[in-house]
Amino acid sequence: MNLRPYATVLLLTTSLLAACGAAAPSTSPSAAGSAATPAFAAAAPSGSAAAKPSGASPAASKPAGPAASAAAKPAASGTTAVKVGATWTSFTQMPFFYAIERGYLAKQGLSLEQVTIPLSEQTIAPLTQNQIQVGAAGFGVSLYNAVSRDISLYMTADNGSATGTSSAAIVVRKALADQIKDYKDLKGRKVALSSKGTSIQVTLAKALQAGGLTFNDIDVVSIGFSDMVPALANGAVDVALLTEPAIAQGVANGTLSVFKWTDEVYPNQQFNAVLYSPQFAKTPAAQGFMTAYLQGVRDYNDVIRGKGSMDDFARIGAKYLPVKDPALYKAVHQIGIDPNGKLQLGPMQQDIDFYISQGLMKDKPDLSKLVDNSFADNAVKELGPYK
Repeated sequence: MNLRPYATVLLLTTSLLAACGAAAPSTSPSAAGSAATPAFAAAAPSGSAAAKPSGASPAASKPAGPAASAAAKPAASGTTAVKVGATWTSFTQMPFFYAIERGYLAKQGLSLEQVTIPLSEQTIAPLTQNQIQVGAAGFGVSLYNAVSRDISLYMTADNGSATGTSSAAIVVRKALADQIKDYKDLKGRKVALSSKGTSIQVTLAKALQAGGLTFNDIDVVSIGFSDMVPALANGAVDVALLTEPAIAQGVANGTLSVFKWTDEVYPNQQFNAVLYSPQFAKTPAAQGFMTAYLQGVRDYNDVIRGKGSMDDFARIGAKYLPVKDPALYKAVHQIGIDPNGKLQLGPMQQDIDFYISQGLMKDKPDLSKLVDNSFADNAVKELGPYK
């Protein structure tokens, strides 16, 4: 398989896991620090972020800061530019790229201005201040604690869940593949985990529970994602919770084997979501944006279900994402995104219960204050059922 250079794979892996609510390597600011001083900047991909089929010119990319507009602004093309905060290096962002490339946003009179946010927890502050109108991010303790403090924002649609497929897995170093065949075989192993208080910690807890184990039965090693594959290769750790495309790369070069994909460990776990600022949610553009997004989600689903063009998927992805090798797009497992935008509230509640049991949260947030299904529901009424 003709894979991209290792550095590119590590870059995308780190960003994918950050999108799942996990912390980046140690050079990144703490969650507490990022909440006070969010570090993010506007960024444009190699292609225009404006909807090209309309002939519109891209909205200008400007650093977002305290002086950012309190509302989505009209772009020079006459469309309304919506600032969307994300890592912009994750496969979970493919629906946005489809919405750009296929003119779904332009049809709604909208264009998309990309704002790069390295870590998911850094999405909360700029959303509440309407420095960005939309966030596409992973979430965990930071978001739930914000809701408990009555910080207002809205979770409006699925942007990544273990619904029938997953892009993350528990992997083992190749030499142990014949020894770790059941969940109980994780006992006594050194397990790489990037952070606490995120969805991946809950996934690992579920795996341990399935084997009659707890965190006391393993040796958790906290390391950055970019160090996990080398740590598996040199035997520093036995097991890691990793994501694509590093999984495909590690399997191909003989470094690791997949033990369990996360949709096997914890079906329907909610990893990522689309978030709206409270100001944006009150505007007509909020509904139009959701309709365009779900059209992109459905195109994405067509591909991962074998009904759409993988060549087109790779072409669009390579235009916007760091990975440029078409073969890699065909090799990786993709995360599930519900074609109707449905959020998995049951698993979200299970995650909250786990965080409280581990002392990572004190108060149980009221999910009815956070989740607003109305935008996705209205879009589905307009688009019809997914087929």
